[in-house]
Amino acid sequence: MARVQPPQRLPDVYHDIRSVTRPTATIPTRGRVMAMITLDWFNPGEVVRISTSEWQSPDSLALLGMSPGAGFDGNIGVSALMDGAETGLIFPRNSTGAKATGGVGDVMFTAAKYGAAGNKLSIQISEQGTAHRVTTFFSGVPVDSQIISNISEFTGNRFIMPEVTIGSGEAPETVIIMNGEAKFDGGDSGTIPSYSERAAVFQSAASIETWDVIAFSIDPEESGYTSAVAAFIEWLNVTNEEQQEARHAVIFNYTDLSSDNYDVTNIRQTCRFDGELLSPSEMCLWVASLSAGAAANHSMTADRLRRASDLQPRYNAQNREEYMNRGFWLLHEDQNGVITVVRDNNSFVSTSLDFNIQWTDNRSMRTRHAWMIGVSNIFDTEFKGAVADTAEGRTLFRVACDRLATAFEEVEMFAEHDISKIAVVSGAFRTWGADYEPAVIPTAVDTLDFRTRITW
Repeated sequence: MARVQPPQRLPDVYHDIRSVTRPTATIPTRGRVMAMITLDWFNPGEVVRISTSEWQSPDSLALLGMSPGAGFDGNIGVSALMDGAETGLIFPRNSTGAKATGGVGDVMFTAAKYGAAGNKLSIQISEQGTAHRVTTFFSGVPVDSQIISNISEFTGNRFIMPEVTIGSGEAPETVIIMNGEAKFDGGDSGTIPSYSERAAVFQSAASIETWDVIAFSIDPEESGYTSAVAAFIEWLNVTNEEQQEARHAVIFNYTDLSSDNYDVTNIRQTCRFDGELLSPSEMCLWVASLSAGAAANHSMTADRLRRASDLQPRYNAQNREEYMNRGFWLLHEDQNGVITVVRDNNSFVSTSLDFNIQWTDNRSMRTRHAWMIGVSNIFDTEFKGAVADTAEGRTLFRVACDRLATAFEEVEMFAEHDISKIAVVSGAFRTWGADYEPAVIPTAVDTLDFRTRITW
């Protein structure tokens, strides 16, 4: 299910809320997320780039050696990583392994990549007039077909290397092509090294890639987890400083993290994603994807996570306040099983004047998002169905919105605010609402116009 996107559109920001629980809007772009994941179809050290459109098509087979969607071979982590982001950058944790092979007659074919997914390959050779057809299958689905007169003409494909081995030692042009079918075997994903063994090459690869959010996708039970997290955060801080970037990471339950560390989203809960329980490392992948999907101009506070269920652990209000004060990013599950983001803290936001344009712009967008939620709540709880569509009723609503705008003056979002900038409009029966006309919003990039309309 596609994730409901944030209710903002730049540069003329326009909010159209039909109800407080179902905002609709368009956002121009989503972000890029990077992570290190154990794969069964890989080349050691090679970053796999996969877009949302590729993930929704069979092309993801060529990139990852698996079917698109959540139900492939239990590898829910990749599906979680692609839930919100526009592009996923996947670095294989594997450093060793073996390529699968399969032979027909004297000809031995080799998989294009390492990993156990190569064992899902098979090849079929059949006569095609005076030539032969070579068909490649992955999990029983044909993915490539070539007609050749001799083995040297086989050009390979996304799954099988173009080079073939001739067991008889003869020249490829002289080998008699035999009809038949062969299943590949021998593919192996290798012994998975510890994080510390792969950290340097992962961080080196990440340093030359373009991304917005990076996931520390290692389970806390792994040896040396705490020291590895500390080193990872230090690397991120140094990299951001050197490259003048405003990127952040998602980590799991790092208790030594300062509550005002704006480079890190620190989580400590897990849940089921499409019915499958996420491990802590997979939860980091999903939250990183959601953060990248929100890009730089949307607060996820109060967002409903529609693919989530069975939140663990759950907290009461006192616990939530405690953990938020300690800098954790928290979720809440209500009595109906709906899971929402409690507060989107520790990511892309700061109220300090010391930071650059990315921070101040995002601060403005977050405040606009809060304004949208506030106006929607006022309309739904105090006015819709309770106040008549009359001049007096519309004036009451306008004044209430003006009081809300006054609350934002301390962050200078609505400088020179004037009540006349709120125009309450009336349409047909039971379709009245309010427009907040363009207001001057001081940011690091001149001004942005802002208007909110409430209808039902």
